[in-house]
Amino acid sequence: AETENIAMEHADFINVQSLGSLAAESEIMGGSPNAKNAARKSFDSTHSSPPKGTGKHDENFAFLTPVSGSIRQAGPLVKKIDERSPTEIIVIGVAGGSGSGKTTLSTAIYESCGEENITYISHDSYYKDLSHLTLEQRAEQNFDHPDSLDTALLVEHILALKRGDTVFVPSYDYSTHSRVPGTTAAAPRQVVLVEGILIFSDKSLYDLFDIKIFVDTDDDIRLIRRIQRDTVERGRSLTGIINQYMDTVRPMHLQFVEPSKRNADIIVPVGLNSVALDLVVSKLKSHLSKA
Repeated sequence: AETENIAMEHADFINVQSLGSLAAESEIMGGSPNAKNAARKSFDSTHSSPPKGTGKHDENFAFLTPVSGSIRQAGPLVKKIDERSPTEIIVIGVAGGSGSGKTTLSTAIYESCGEENITYISHDSYYKDLSHLTLEQRAEQNFDHPDSLDTALLVEHILALKRGDTVFVPSYDYSTHSRVPGTTAAAPRQVVLVEGILIFSDKSLYDLFDIKIFVDTDDDIRLIRRIQRDTVERGRSLTGIINQYMDTVRPMHLQFVEPSKRNADIIVPVGLNSVALDLVVSKLKSHLSKA
């Protein structure tokens, strides 16, 4: 009943009849919802490795470029990796909308190349601390706007990692919308992989990435995944999730995330082929073998 009421309110966007099939389709990236939920619960967004249990990737990743969608456009990207000195750190950015499958793709790259070779950082760890506000005030904040994140600190950390320095990533609690005591040490490794919805919307940040990958997933699939995640893991009501999606998540996606796709080297549409993942992993392994 709640689903029907919300659908009537937002009839221009939500097709209720599609919810059942989309719920099943939303499991494409990252295995079952239970596996993803368990992984997220054990993952505090302050890490040099990705969540465990989300390493399964869709066998149907595709490789496209913003220009022509042709695999033949891979040359410049391959050259970027091949020309790197074996001692140089390669920085990879993986972006896409909320629920697009960024974590699954990032984890597939991480696990394929070996955790000893990759430093993994989530932009979510850099949400600004809101502990000075009341819980009600925190809940009213727009967490999908670039200003909600301390991107300048992330830029500092990436530059430090490229210099060979260890950085200390903040810890963030989604339930209280505030940072928690303590940090996680992230040591420099041959590859630094950064994941987040807004990492290609800030030039000072995306200029640091040697490889920029955008995971492009249909809005309805992403919404279903968000509903699954937030109801199970964050105890939110369906009404609250839909209202937040329509009030901030969707508008910010259209304003910031979707336009940032043009900054990507690779666009990975869900449900096509595995060429993108295989290409990136094979070139990274080749680079790592030279060290």
